[in-house]
Amino acid sequence: MVNSRLQVRFMAKRLKIGIDVDDVVIDFMEAFRKEAQTITGRELQGPPGSWDFANWGLTAEEEEAIWKHIYNTPNWFRECCCSPVEGVQELLPELCTNHEVYFITARREGIGEWSTQTQTAFTLESLGVIYPQVIVRKNKGQIVAALGLDIFIDDKPENLEDIHRWSNKTDLFIMNQSHNQKPVFEHWWYRVFSFTQFVREVEEIANS
Repeated sequence: MVNSRLQVRFMAKRLKIGIDVDDVVIDFMEAFRKEAQTITGRELQGPPGSWDFANWGLTAEEEEAIWKHIYNTPNWFRECCCSPVEGVQELLPELCTNHEVYFITARREGIGEWSTQTQTAFTLESLGVIYPQVIVRKNKGQIVAALGLDIFIDDKPENLEDIHRWSNKTDLFIMNQSHNQKPVFEHWWYRVFSFTQFVREVEEIANS
């Protein structure tokens, strides 16, 4: 008798999926908090609230100093920003086995032995992804449309808006974070509250 789980997997569609990296699979905000606490000498409590880090009370000078420190730390994305979001370690490798997955990130280049693309690939490999396909691009809409992705998930509403302008055939998901609580045009996407929920939604689409 054929195992029911294997039978479902055999029947499922193989989807083309785009996944943002920071605050979707990697906990960027916690890595940023650690650097901010080092630079400011203050303990920063609670979520940042927005990409302006309003809840943390950072001055413009402090924020500039934090970003400068990040991009002047060799291989920062490999050494300091590599902790997975809950559920990723367990679920991401199988997701990448079952589907065609692209990791599309707007991470900037810093200094060090490896490019940001290579550092990101190293991190994903450490999480069990075999030959991760990493694309570093600020404006994601055109690349999503060119790849013909079925699904894309990001934590920034502006990225999803850009993708929607280029591809209205892509199912869009936003990863719930403290900094994306006031998006406009939310009817364009689905809000998920964990990576586990996202994977569950993907498999439902694949089996529909």
